[in-house]
Amino acid sequence: MRPDGPGIILLLYSLVLTRGLAMVQRDADFPTPLIGTNGYCAQELVNLLLVGRAHSNVFDGEKTVGGDDGCGDGARLRGIPRKAPVGFLTLFERQGQAGHPLLVVGKNLKKPLAPVYVVQSESHYSCLWVEGPSPPDLSAADGEAAVGADDGEEEDEEEAAMEGGPDCAFDVSYFDQMAERDEAVRLTIRRRPPSVPVPECSTALPPLENVILTRWPGGEVDWNGEEIIL
Repeated sequence: MRPDGPGIILLLYSLVLTRGLAMVQRDADFPTPLIGTNGYCAQELVNLLLVGRAHSNVFDGEKTVGGDDGCGDGARLRGIPRKAPVGFLTLFERQGQAGHPLLVVGKNLKKPLAPVYVVQSESHYSCLWVEGPSPPDLSAADGEAAVGADDGEEEDEEEAAMEGGPDCAFDVSYFDQMAERDEAVRLTIRRRPPSVPVPECSTALPPLENVILTRWPGGEVDWNGEEIIL
């Protein structure tokens, strides 16, 4: 594919026509363009890429909003129906007021079938992945609020078995096409000592580290001597 060719538009055509124009329109909660302001990709298009459905949200399943006053059934909002082949992480989950992030990504995208993630950070998308099997979870320490955790969400037995120990560490690879480098960066994620709290202010960390905390809230990132990507 030529760098100056129509590859992106052809991919978009393929996605929409494979799903079907009518189904893409029905998937969204409300009528919305797939390409938003300033040419940014709408979440509906991201979800169409990841799970084949142009749903408007990143939470698991469906939610109903309104209808409690007896006037109508409320609005049905659709998220991710099942565990995705690859995942999605976003900086928005670390933004907003304390305890109230702008949005929360559900488990179907945070814990995909393969440990590969589309990363939404700042004004573009990049990619983070783990070579080999899915790494262990690194939950927040006892008494510490998990980054972006759903209220009332309980840990099941399978998740408890995936929890990493105090000496847990694993490598992830990260590639940002706008970082002016041709190779991926190797990062090491380690269990954060209990005495080191998660910074409450998202500006205290580089954007990528904030994104990583939404998936591994009990971890800390070692750049292994690489220049930090902002």
